[in-house]
Amino acid sequence: MSTVHRATDEALGRDVAVKVLAHGLTDAEGLTRHREEVQLLASLSHPGLVTLFDAATDEGADCAFLVMELIDGHDLRTRLLEGPLPPTEVAVIGRHLAEALTYTHSRGVVHRDVKPGNILLPRRDGEATGAPAKLADFGIARIVDGARLTATGTVLGSAGYFSPEQALGAPLTGASDFYSLGLVLLEALTGERAFPGTAAESMAARIHRDPHVPAGLDPEWTEVLSLMTTRDPEQRLTGLDAAERLSQLASRPLTEATQALHPAASVDPTLPFPVAEATTPENVAEEQEARDARRPSQRRRVLLCVAIVAALILVVTVVTVALQSRPATPAAPSYPAVEGELGESLEQLQRSVEP
Repeated sequence: MSTVHRATDEALGRDVAVKVLAHGLTDAEGLTRHREEVQLLASLSHPGLVTLFDAATDEGADCAFLVMELIDGHDLRTRLLEGPLPPTEVAVIGRHLAEALTYTHSRGVVHRDVKPGNILLPRRDGEATGAPAKLADFGIARIVDGARLTATGTVLGSAGYFSPEQALGAPLTGASDFYSLGLVLLEALTGERAFPGTAAESMAARIHRDPHVPAGLDPEWTEVLSLMTTRDPEQRLTGLDAAERLSQLASRPLTEATQALHPAASVDPTLPFPVAEATTPENVAEEQEARDARRPSQRRRVLLCVAIVAALILVVTVVTVALQSRPATPAAPSYPAVEGELGESLEQLQRSVEP
């Protein structure tokens, strides 16, 4: 597994991200694989992609590493832990990523692992910067002409966001990435994965059906997501067409149905907890009166429960003794009449134990 660390480029005085590739370096094939990845990443330059600054191998330590742009912010997976995103924000993120994917596909590169964890959202001092969302980790990318940059014969990627053709192990085109992007955008809007379950269940489901797009979404959103996630790659919305449709959605006002899926927060989002109502003498007096009014009722319920339990113990004891010493044709025991709720409970218990 690769690991990513924050580091400082002492020569240029800047913070960077260092991705350490520590697997498969003991053979020539592994070294070749990582050199190809470095060359691939170095050839890509787009605002929607993480920039590669440098790369090297340390054969003595049996590792290779990539020095990349450090994104101050968090990934979309972390952001979704807070709940769905506003449709406008989802559309903007989708447009940025669609443009980045269109660029990489024009260079013959399929990402193969578009998922929330690989989508970085730049922020500064906790606030969104307005910079484009960035797509990270081309470590499992593949040149469309068939030269695989990862272990031969291995199906790679995150099963929750596989395209149907990826789940079947079929050859991939850029349409596969746009299917995965469609699932990501759908999850960002609804807060739920389109195909939950185990990896096997998730992959099998997308082979047999398209993802469910909630009817409450804006009709334009419904159409765009349905076109991006259709099972037929030839019919899928991809490339600049997808970017243009998402750009239009970013400028559209919300419909009432879409607003219902994203109700306004009832609490100031800058506050960690709901604000309590200010306490005044009048409030205190009213609350005390309400508590006093509830206490007699509460005491009556407690006493009633105690009486019922005691009566049940008595009845069970009497019945047990009667059963042990009863004649061949026992007479039903007689109990004193008790009025009210307690009496009704005793009668029900008596009927349940009578022979």
